[in-house]
Formats: sequence, structure tokens, C-alpha cells
Amino acid sequence: MVYFYQKYEPDSKPERTSVMVHSFAELEPFAVGFLNAPIGDREYRIACGMLSYAQHLPLHLKEHCTFACHVFPELGVNYTYGDGIKVTPALLEQEILQYPEYAEELRSIRDTFIPLDTRRMISESLTQTQRDLAAAKVCIPMGDWGGHANPDYNMLLQLGTNGLRDKNNAFRKQNPGKDLFYDALILALDALDILGARYRNLALEKAEISDPEDRTRLLRIAEAFTNIPMNPPRNFFEACQMFWLAFCFNGIDSPGRFDQFMGPFYDNSDETDRLLCLEALWQLFQETRTWNLCISGSDENGKDMTNQLSYDILKTA
Repeated sequence: MVYFYQKYEPDSKPERTSVMVHSFAELEPFAVGFLNAPIGDREYRIACGMLSYAQHLPLHLKEHCTFACHVFPELGVNYTYGDGIKVTPALLEQEILQYPEYAEELRSIRDTFIPLDTRRMISESLTQTQRDLAAAKVCIPMGDWGGHANPDYNMLLQLGTNGLRDKNNAFRKQNPGKDLFYDALILALDALDILGARYRNLALEKAEISDPEDRTRLLRIAEAFTNIPMNPPRNFFEACQMFWLAFCFNGIDSPGRFDQFMGPFYDNSDETDRLLCLEALWQLFQETRTWNLCISGSDENGKDMTNQLSYDILKTA
């Protein structure tokens, strides 16, 4: 079993000051969705924030990049894989100065969300003994670092968001009284679909004014998003695009056992094209803060799970 640990400072992350916004929802989409949720349940509000994020965050397509999606810009308030609700007061103060027309709303968001900041809540719950141990480097102060996430990308790729909706509905029937939780899960799936649809439309729009070579790239992205993320990918290109969309939406963290859940799509794709896709995705890994990609290993019975993608990852790396 081989682990790749790659830690690069992002060189393609959009600066918040360079993003043009046309509405307050584009400036702080998660906060707007959270506060405007029709129900007060915290988890449901978080899902509404994610949906608003997907609906309103300004998107762009990186020039000549094989895949759509990018490292999203920092927000004053957001929900991340490791931090829960994350509040960055300094960024909110910067936005107040940059967008004086939204100053009152931004101050209200700042005052509302600071008490909800997950790291702050954890940090304030520590006992003095725990604080002393953390200061002595005996343990990690979890209030200062949220952790990591390794979603089940295999399930997402095998089922698509439509299949996950079916799975969600089946479990809803088995767990009566939990409708808000399952409604929130559906909103999260809707958010992923909305991002895909927006990237499809953006690719088609840009294809109309692009040179022939770039038009081919953009139309391929648009065609992929007619199928994904709603349905399982039809080839390795679509699998990479679907993975990259979810990976970015999750905040750029651990790919996990990449060769295992991507292997079936790799096997049914053209050899030349799949290598080009792998190289393009690996370049994106290097441009972002991507780590903890695992290849090979064994299953629960000790069977060697090495596949062709395992070897080609080694060559590419």
C-alpha cells in the first residue's frame, strides 16, 4: 500500500478581492442560505447554506484546463469538511471596506456567526487542564484544527446523485421522524447537481467565443455534465470530472483509495485518453493542497488490489 502525501500551497486559488460580485448572495452565499432557511434546525440550515453556495458563488473555467471546477475563494462564513461552520472575521472586515453598500449586512453576519463558529465553540469548551496539555504540546488542541474528510467517492461514482437520492429515500422509510436530516441530505445532492449544471452552461457559453481547439475541450466538459453528477460516469474522463467537482466542493482534502474507486472507469476507457486525463488531474493535485492519496493495498481478505491505474499513477507521479 502506497500513500502519496503532497502538500503544495495553492497557486490557482482566486483572491477574494479579485472576484466581481453582483449581489450580496454572491459575496457570502453560505451565510445567506443559512440565515434564509425556512426551518431553524441547524443541520438543515447548513444544507440550505450549501445549496445557496452552489447557486450563487461566481464560477470561472480555468483556461486550457481539462476539467471544470476550481479551488473556490475564501468566504467570510462557510461550511468546510474539517471545520464545520467557519468564520473568518478579518475577511468580513475586508469585505466591509471593499463593499460599503453591503456593510450593514456584513456586520450583521459577523455578529450572528461568530458565536456559531465551530472551532470557537470547541476551543471554549476545553478545560484548563486540556489547555495546559495543548500548550505543552502533549496533545493537539482540536479547537484550533478541525480535521479531515474522506467521503465515499466510490458510492458517489457508482450511484450518481440520483442513485444516492434513492438510497436516501430508502433509509428515510427505515427511520421515521428523521425527515429534516434526510431533507438536508437531498439539498446537499441538489447543490452538487446545480454546480454541474452551472459549469455546463458556462462551458457552452465560452465555447461559442473560443478557438476550435479550446471549443473542443469546452464542449467535452459540457457533454460530460449532461450525464454527471446525476448518473454514474460513462468513462474515465467523466469519472475524473465528477470526482474533481465533488473534491473541490468538499474543500480539497484526501482523495483516499483513488485507484480502487476510479479503476473500473479507467479500464473501460481509451488508453491514450485515460493517461492524458490522469496527467491533467495529477497536475491539479500538484497545484492544490491535495494529500493522502492511497494506491494498491489489499481487501479485507488479504487479496492484492493493485490494478493498472495503480501502476500508471506511479509512472505519472
